[in-house]
Amino acid sequence: MQTAPWIWPAYYFISGYYVLSGLVDVSRGVILMTKHKDNVLGEQLGFFGYIGIVVGVITVVVGIGLLTKIEFIRAIVNFFCWISIISAAFGLLGSVLAGGFFTAWGILGIAMNVFSIASSALMIYLIGETD
Repeated sequence: MQTAPWIWPAYYFISGYYVLSGLVDVSRGVILMTKHKDNVLGEQLGFFGYIGIVVGVITVVVGIGLLTKIEFIRAIVNFFCWISIISAAFGLLGSVLAGGFFTAWGILGIAMNVFSIASSALMIYLIGETD
C-alpha cells in the first residue's frame, strides 16, 4: 500500500513544529530567568524559567525523535495525543454544558478544544501512516 503524497510533508512539518516550539520555550525560559533578577518577584519568576527550559528541551528531543522516526518517541507522542483527545473532549463537553454557545469565551473554548482534538487525531493518523 502506498501513502498519500501529502502524508510525509505533513509529518515532517509537524515534527519540525515540535522542534521549533521547543526552541521557543527554551528561549522564553532563558529570558524569564535573566530579565528581572533585581527584585523578589523576578527571582520567583526565574523558577518558572527553569521549568520552561526543561519543557522546551523535552519538546525539542521529541521533535528530533519524530524527525528521525525513533519508535519509542513516536509511541510516546501517540500516547500523549490520545490523552490530549480525551482531555479536549472533556473540555468540549464542559464548554457546551457551561453555555458556551452563547458567550465569546465559550465559543473560543469550543474552537480550541475542537482544534486540539483534530490536531491530535491528525498526528496519530500521520504516525500510523508513516510506520
